[in-house]
Amino acid sequence: MPRASTRSWPRRTAARSAARDYLAAQRVDEAARVLGQTQGPFSAEQVTEQTLLNAEVALARGQPQEALRLLNAIAVPTAADQAVRYRTLRASATALAAGRQEGGRPGPGLPAAPHLALLLPSPVARRRPPSVCAMAS
Repeated sequence: MPRASTRSWPRRTAARSAARDYLAAQRVDEAARVLGQTQGPFSAEQVTEQTLLNAEVALARGQPQEALRLLNAIAVPTAADQAVRYRTLRASATALAAGRQEGGRPGPGLPAAPHLALLLPSPVARRRPPSVCAMAS
């Protein structure tokens, strides 16, 4: 392998790490900028990681169709952590894409406001034994 590409490997890794940090801080434009600056050649795992990060950027920008297009371009990753992220991103993108009408507005299947079920107690909390409920009264 040429020496120059060996030296650029840490830069590519650092760029992807910086992009993850920017995404975690909700600085999507900075993450996209850093990802756009990375140059190959990439290993198969690096291509997958780059694609997953770009799909995260697309979702953060409200572009579920673009995220799905990116995810469709790669196989399901074999690395466990990447596979989990791949499936999570695919599920999120699919749900967002299904809930959007043309023009990008939420469709009838996806409410624009937070769902009421998110505010209700969990099913586990609702299944307290009757003796505990009676004592609380």
